[in-house]
Amino acid sequence: MVVDPISALGVASAVVTFVDFTSKLISRSRPDGSKIAAKPDLALITKDLKDISDKLHDSLSQDSSDRDNDKGLRQICFECSNDASLLSNALDRLRTNSKHRKWSSFRLALESIWAEKEIGELKERLDGFRQQLIIHILVSLRQKASDTIQPGASTAQRSKDDSTNEYLIGEKFLQDIEEKGRWREDIIEAIYEEDLQTRQHDFPLAVYPANGFAGSQIPISRFLGSLRFEHMTSRHAHVAEAYHHTFQWLYHRPGNETSPWDSFVEWLENGGPTNIYHICGKPASGKSTLMKYICNQPLTQQHLDTWASGVPLIRASFFFWNSGTKMQTSREGLLRTLLYQCLSQCPEAIPQLCPKRWDAYRLFGQDPHPWGLSELLETVALFIQEYRDTRKICFFIDGLDEFEGDHTELLGSLLSLVQGSSVKICVSSRPWPVFIDAFHGSPSLMLQSLTTQDIKYFAEQKLFRTRGYTDLRKLEPEYAARLVEEISAKSSGVFLWVHFVVELLFHDLKDGRKISDLQDKLEKLPPGLEKLFKDMIDRFEPHHCERASELFQLVRAARTPISLLSLSFADDEDYETTMMFPIRPLTKDEKLARCTWMKRRLDSLCKGLLEVENVMVEGEIVANSPVPSLIDLSDAAGDPPDSHGIQTDQLSDAAVDVLSKSTVQYMHRTVKDYLHRPEVWNRLLSVTREPSDTRESFNPYTSLCQCSLLQLKVIDPPSITRNSFWNVIIRCLIYAAESESRSTIPLTDLLDELDRVAAQIATMPSLHGPSLLAQHIGTPPKIKRVPQRTQRRTPHWSAMQTRSIRDSSFLCLAVQAGLYHYVAEKLAENGPPERSSERRSLLDCALLDYHILTDIAEWPSPEPVRSVELVELLLDKGVDPNRIDGFASTPWRNLLARIRTEYKGEPENTVQWQGRKSRIRPNPDEKKVQARRPRIPECRKKFWMDVVELFILHGANSWVDLDRATGGALRAYDSERARELKAMLRKNRRSWLQVKKMWARQ
Repeated sequence: MVVDPISALGVASAVVTFVDFTSKLISRSRPDGSKIAAKPDLALITKDLKDISDKLHDSLSQDSSDRDNDKGLRQICFECSNDASLLSNALDRLRTNSKHRKWSSFRLALESIWAEKEIGELKERLDGFRQQLIIHILVSLRQKASDTIQPGASTAQRSKDDSTNEYLIGEKFLQDIEEKGRWREDIIEAIYEEDLQTRQHDFPLAVYPANGFAGSQIPISRFLGSLRFEHMTSRHAHVAEAYHHTFQWLYHRPGNETSPWDSFVEWLENGGPTNIYHICGKPASGKSTLMKYICNQPLTQQHLDTWASGVPLIRASFFFWNSGTKMQTSREGLLRTLLYQCLSQCPEAIPQLCPKRWDAYRLFGQDPHPWGLSELLETVALFIQEYRDTRKICFFIDGLDEFEGDHTELLGSLLSLVQGSSVKICVSSRPWPVFIDAFHGSPSLMLQSLTTQDIKYFAEQKLFRTRGYTDLRKLEPEYAARLVEEISAKSSGVFLWVHFVVELLFHDLKDGRKISDLQDKLEKLPPGLEKLFKDMIDRFEPHHCERASELFQLVRAARTPISLLSLSFADDEDYETTMMFPIRPLTKDEKLARCTWMKRRLDSLCKGLLEVENVMVEGEIVANSPVPSLIDLSDAAGDPPDSHGIQTDQLSDAAVDVLSKSTVQYMHRTVKDYLHRPEVWNRLLSVTREPSDTRESFNPYTSLCQCSLLQLKVIDPPSITRNSFWNVIIRCLIYAAESESRSTIPLTDLLDELDRVAAQIATMPSLHGPSLLAQHIGTPPKIKRVPQRTQRRTPHWSAMQTRSIRDSSFLCLAVQAGLYHYVAEKLAENGPPERSSERRSLLDCALLDYHILTDIAEWPSPEPVRSVELVELLLDKGVDPNRIDGFASTPWRNLLARIRTEYKGEPENTVQWQGRKSRIRPNPDEKKVQARRPRIPECRKKFWMDVVELFILHGANSWVDLDRATGGALRAYDSERARELKAMLRKNRRSWLQVKKMWARQ
């Protein structure tokens, strides 16, 4: 009889239990990494070992299997059973002797009857069992997963399999294993280390029939979720909808050969020389609105279907956004969005394109490996290659000029995707030479030359919003028509210019100004956007300039688009209010009042240059749009709607919640570009308040730091997740570090309050179970063999950043964040840091741990100069570079390993990290190593040189070969200085030998 995968996994589970149990017994350390011994209870250990031995024997009693994998599992189980018998005999001897002796740990007890060599050999066997088990478990899990999708499976079996899939086979196997996190990590790493060709031979990936793959919705959803990122679709949603009856000309064919544009319909239906269509236009001419119109227009699909000729059509779009997050301006964001949309429409491609990731998701529903740019490029290219004969693919990409990076590389990536006739891309950009040259010969259009009628219609419809214009049209129809013509002509095809000018004319029309007054005002308004922006700023009321400047500074300083509610905190709350604010969620009325008040201030102070993005929830309008198509609730002959743009009646709780999260942004990219010009920005800063006896000068980062703390205080407990919690924490730390860079005054009280509030929230029981800290660190189970007084205390909340149970503190987090002045004040206040060996060194926190925060949020690497100063501070305050931690390593060794890792381009986890070495092995192919070796900036090289010198000056172990320890990195960075550093080590070594000889003579 052949053992089925479930039986094989039962054998594996028994062996895993034995390996984990025995490894802990003979370990010198406690599970949390400390070396504090635990007094053993031999009776309980004996009972537990007997239960595990019985489980092993039951597994061995099953009939033999013909599968090689199952034979291997049985062999491991047999060897474990033998070791269990050895331990059982040892326990019998120890119980006999325990009447006369007491041991502080089982390891010490075992050493009393076994030689150190015997214990070492047992440990080596356990390590070997673990490595073999990982492969055997993986094979069994795959076999079970493969069996669930076989076409010949019965309906009942398939239903049962689908139910099993809901819980994920790997997770179901791990559910009763105590150290499930480590086993999951090791098995997933084994997936990535495995040779793919061998893997495919044993378990083919392309065996997913339509009715079998449908049972994998959970892993598919989680796989796709790994591609998603915050604000992935927000730019598309934020772009103004096309005004009624505008852009319809796009779907008509040009009238003659001299037409200034190439037929878009013909391109959709037939393609072109390069399968690329280039929509080009000057700033604010409506390119993004046109691209959104194209994406949403049913005619686009209709004409593309003609091109597809019955072949399945896949469409995807991406809108670059210069004012958005890093993802919204990068190739990574572009590729993740396109890949997400493509695979959402074609999920059966996932196993073939990403076999290792799919293996991890279908077995465990997760994969800790982040997506890299090279993998994204390869996967998108492979998707196109695999499906070019069976699919038609069309991408719409807006705002190439808003991409932050090398435009040549971006264009190279795009052009590489349109090889062949099955892929086409429609792009939009400003008329920059780099784009004009790249798309030369491709069908295109120049937008501002085609929108004259659209501009006239847009201007007239906006003017219709005020009764003053409708009255003028009745009294002076010719002048009313001429006013629209003049606005259109002066706009030069720029919709945004029309929008601002009409807003400026609104009040004059509403107040019944004379025709001559309107004519005079229109003539004085400058024709270009930049001159118009200058004119608008010149019109700021003097007593409002300072507050307007502060709002502009807050929006620019925010690392991501700031929400309306957050801006109300940053703009309003002072230091004392922030400190005294209670920890509780805001009510609906409080949120609405704050948002309404903040919107009023934006409108009155910033004159439309800052706006709240348009948001709708279940059809309820909750904020403005730049071109009012949703908020214009007044009739055509009425006055303009409430200038604050928020309808407060009958808003649901959900609508108010979304309103509070609506972001405040520059009205348009052109506004941002203009305001950020040095001469314009300096003018805005010049009106900012100066320091006085009663108040400090305005620091936007201090205000944003206070804002982040308030966000944490009002966070809604049921909605708290690890990511939302850490996003607020990290923003607060980022802004605190930025504030320190502008001022030498540390935000000590505020950061201490952050620590207090975070601790309270992290340990607060949730409505559905344990606290946030317990969920992500795990509530440590009571260890039967350890007295209650020795049980580990609750870890500091900051340990959640790595889901580690190792000791941490807010000071560690402050060091990671590079908060020099805060750390200096705390060290001066509390004296030299006394840190036991099981705790992480502050030097490691400064040099290694900062990158952990990047896994949680968009955290920048600390500036090299400030990092060197912080390292020097720690060393001066007595932090020991040679202190051995709980993993037999030191900050000095970790530093040199980190330099080597960065230089060689090895994965981060080849460094001894969190106490364990990664199972990823360096690639022995030197050419591949050279190819993946990163380009390290000169400032980074100098940073490592400076830090190494500081360590040596402060007594780092001189018996080190720098070339070998760093893989030759220092010599490659600066050969002359590397020789000087080695000379310093030799000098320290001689000094040490001289002292040793002196003590020997005494």
